[in-house]
Amino acid sequence: MKNVFVLSLSLGFTCLLAGLVLTWANDLTAEPRERARLAERFAVMRAVFPECVFSEETAPARVSTEYGDFAFFPARQQDGQLVGFAAFGQSDQGYGGGVRVMVGLEIDPAAVRQVAVVEHSETPGLGTRVTERREPRRLADLWRSEPSAPEPEQQRLPPNQYLDQFAERPVPEQDTFFRLIPADETIRQPRTEVQAVSGATVSSQAVVDAVNRTLKAYRQHQAEILGQANQAGFTRRNSDK
Repeated sequence: MKNVFVLSLSLGFTCLLAGLVLTWANDLTAEPRERARLAERFAVMRAVFPECVFSEETAPARVSTEYGDFAFFPARQQDGQLVGFAAFGQSDQGYGGGVRVMVGLEIDPAAVRQVAVVEHSETPGLGTRVTERREPRRLADLWRSEPSAPEPEQQRLPPNQYLDQFAERPVPEQDTFFRLIPADETIRQPRTEVQAVSGATVSSQAVVDAVNRTLKAYRQHQAEILGQANQAGFTRRNSDK
């Protein structure tokens, strides 16, 4: 009985110590992980809007709706002209949980420039065919010890056959926006239909849902979003003087 008590006490102390160490390690790495996450998102924003200037000081316009919270980072050219937004939204309908997207949104006229998935928990090899962008490897790349970094003006998003269906499409007027069709069906409405990835229909639908929610938030709160962006631009220009 005494041995059981000592063993239980020792096990409890070990668990407590392990929990404290994990908490300390998580707190210690929280700030670097957040910086890395923000750096990755700004890299995606710059790839979608290479002609625009983004910095860590770029403040987004934020709106909250009954279907989620959204952040719209203004995409401005060097002269300050607003050409669009890097809009972040999400859906909770993913196979593995939430799916968060960045929609490159042009405003005049309203069109989707590009879509990227920035957070997900989809199944590797299936759902990730929907969410991940990978640069195709050439035979010559296998002989290089390290891949060469692209020049700033050549930086772009790696291709993804599913996500690239959204590119350069005008934003539909209706609230439904884009509609998913099965992988074995032919697209008949090129402005609104998106073809699913075979074997990853749930992940495909989650991305469509996230994009639609983001576009709906922009349509319903357009004046508020533009007002926040213009105010931020006015404040920034005055601070630069």
